[in-house]
Amino acid sequence: DIFTETEVLPQLIDSDEIKVRLDLRSELIITIDPEDAKDFDDAISLKKDKKGNWLLGVHVADVSYYVEQDSTVDVEARKRGTSVYLPGTVIPMLPEVLSNGICSLKEGEGRLTKGVFFTYSPDGKLLHSEIKHSVINVKKRLTYHNATKILMESDEKDTNPVTNLLFEASTLAKLLYKKRMEEGALELNLPEINIRINEDGKIDTIEKVSRDISHIIIEEFMIAANQAVATFMHQSSLPSINRSHPEPDEDEMLDFAEFIFNCKNKRINPFDKKRLQAFLDEISDHPESYIINLMLLRSLRKAEYSTTQTSHFALGLEYYLHFTSPIRRYPDLIVHRLLDLFFQGKLKSEKTKATWDERIAGWAKH
Repeated sequence: DIFTETEVLPQLIDSDEIKVRLDLRSELIITIDPEDAKDFDDAISLKKDKKGNWLLGVHVADVSYYVEQDSTVDVEARKRGTSVYLPGTVIPMLPEVLSNGICSLKEGEGRLTKGVFFTYSPDGKLLHSEIKHSVINVKKRLTYHNATKILMESDEKDTNPVTNLLFEASTLAKLLYKKRMEEGALELNLPEINIRINEDGKIDTIEKVSRDISHIIIEEFMIAANQAVATFMHQSSLPSINRSHPEPDEDEMLDFAEFIFNCKNKRINPFDKKRLQAFLDEISDHPESYIINLMLLRSLRKAEYSTTQTSHFALGLEYYLHFTSPIRRYPDLIVHRLLDLFFQGKLKSEKTKATWDERIAGWAKH
């Protein structure tokens, strides 16, 4: 059963496994997460080479190393599909010995990871990306609040390595965001709400989560990693479970345009994404901004998992999937497994690929 399987899991990294991985334990690698986070899926590193290019690393917990395909733990995780976060509590997809233990990228602990490594030019152009099995040791755990405070209150010339990394990350993330928006991404302004529960189990506070620079850093770097893995899997003709966002229904978008005319006495072309985004930015501080963004969201199709559709309308990307959260999302774990099989040379035959395509299609419906 699950208890028996998790009881025998190692709590330390196997020394032989370290030998066959890229050893990054001496590198400056940090995590940025919510204050109450316990399952740390991802971490980042960033430095510059002699040419001034950025070398970005997105390091993701190697959950597939510990959770064997079709084991009791895996079957239960597949049923759950995702961790469920409720006010004051979480129902994890994986047992806590994994989600909060050996898989979680905790500060000061050696952890097995899959890393996506990027080289960006000084103006943010992607020059190269690759995926490697690695081992890391997070040097600093930051909250979104901590990271933003450091950026707001520190000098850019500060010699503290963590502060320097954050300033470089801020600069690169802004470039990546700007490039995505120029290429047709759609950014809806729908703030996340955080409900805090007191010791009596009652609501203490309800607050809007501010989308500050530290959130943008993590969002952009995770989008980049997900896109890079999706592109790699497509170019390698691998089976995959894509995170697809289909083009919107024409009638729904025309209805939205009519709603805008009735609401703001303004004619818009709902099929021109750049002008649509400009309109959303223009009314961002208007009282009716929230309801307009909500109506647009309802006019768009829902994102879905698919083995055939690869593009993501809202992000404006040709290839996209979920890779960066294998502790809390099962599709990410599937992607990690497929990468393992590929690097082990076990995804070469068309018969094997077809078998995986069939299995993934069934899981995607779930």
